[in-house]
Amino acid sequence: MGLEHFSTGVKNPAGLLIFDISDGKYREHKDAGLAGEVFDAERLKYLKGSGAIGHTRYLTSGKLDKEEIKLNAQPYYVESPCLIAAVHNSQFTNQYEMKKLLEKKGRYIKTGGDPEPFLKLFAEELNKHIINDEIKDSHIINAVKDIRKTTDGGYSVILLIAKGRNVKLVGFAGRKKIRPLVYGRKGESWCIASETAVLDVLGYDYVADVKHDEVIIINRKGKIKKIKIGGDGNAFCMFEWTYFSRPDSVIDDVGVYDVRVRLGKIMGNKENKKIDAVVPVPKSGYKYAEGYGQVTGIQPVDALYKNEYIGRMFIRPPGERKKVKQVKLNPIKGQIKGRSVALIDDSIVRGETMKRNVELLRKAGAKEVHVRIGTPKFVSPCYYGIDMATPEQFIARHKDEEQIARYIKADSLKHPSIEDLVSAIGKPKKELCLGCLTGHYPTNVSKLQKKQGKKIRPYE
Repeated sequence: MGLEHFSTGVKNPAGLLIFDISDGKYREHKDAGLAGEVFDAERLKYLKGSGAIGHTRYLTSGKLDKEEIKLNAQPYYVESPCLIAAVHNSQFTNQYEMKKLLEKKGRYIKTGGDPEPFLKLFAEELNKHIINDEIKDSHIINAVKDIRKTTDGGYSVILLIAKGRNVKLVGFAGRKKIRPLVYGRKGESWCIASETAVLDVLGYDYVADVKHDEVIIINRKGKIKKIKIGGDGNAFCMFEWTYFSRPDSVIDDVGVYDVRVRLGKIMGNKENKKIDAVVPVPKSGYKYAEGYGQVTGIQPVDALYKNEYIGRMFIRPPGERKKVKQVKLNPIKGQIKGRSVALIDDSIVRGETMKRNVELLRKAGAKEVHVRIGTPKFVSPCYYGIDMATPEQFIARHKDEEQIARYIKADSLKHPSIEDLVSAIGKPKKELCLGCLTGHYPTNVSKLQKKQGKKIRPYE
């Protein structure tokens, strides 16, 4: 579920489970590292079967240390009432309540990951509906309806359900559709994934997004069913378009690349400073800079060289961020010296990384540095699977743009407004999750806020 597209010093988990109808057995492999490292040619020879389910991204819960990472890596699976393997995107906001419910029943929770209680509760629901040991689509549909009543969050889920020669792939989202989920076809083979770029890379033709009110069931013969199960509407995560998804992905018919370019154009149209050079932060600022350049007529220059072996900063522990930022970027002085620079990036969270980038440009001889950010100000944590800062660490929660500019030592700073963002995405505001920008969330996150110590007043 998803592509591994960033390399970090803390290696992220990747896992794959396959079921083979020829012998009725499943095989799995999990490890820390990029997908290409974890699943080499020799390993893939062993992992062959009739259906497969995989996952790769950083953990949203559970430990990241070497001893625990394999245990907490997805997919998770149970063997009763049949083989059920699960991967998910986002986070279950009532995961602690789910764990308590299982513990009261005497069920042992062995991992720190939130998919385990979800999976075990789903297995219980499925078992309630099974008659004569046969697993029908109607049983799965009823179990999905039941589990959506007891789980909260912005999750999207893929299940592999197998027994004997009966193998089914199932995809659905929470009652509020926050995280993407899509499916595609290649001949008689189907694939459900977290973004369309996965389908493209694997050679599948995109068919559709899984809607908030439906469940997708695909059997081993390639027959697909779409069943309406009710829902509470869309609350698409704006961060998927502005940062998290690959630029070549499309979410509910809106291209990620297009949104970022449109936001760049909005920045360019609002520019009131004399700019000589447009410098994007690699690679997060490139698409915004492209749109900015189209409007201002100033072609972006690749003036900050990125060390390709260092990944995203916001998911790193504070001590490690401090060490890594010293070697992440290096300026190309000939593109900067004596110029008034528009430094373009997608976001500012804590401000430390941007402060370092401004300093790099000044040392390289920039006359002025004007920071232009592609998304509105972040002021609140995400509770739907993106590991963002705790409230006190959001610099925009405590400072206005002028104050932030002084802190990062920039000559000026500008963000687009929330209305600009909504316009660039092209979806009704009520269909977007803007929680990290406003402190108002589309589902109830109060229990998770309390547990994580992140409860805060809504940002006005």
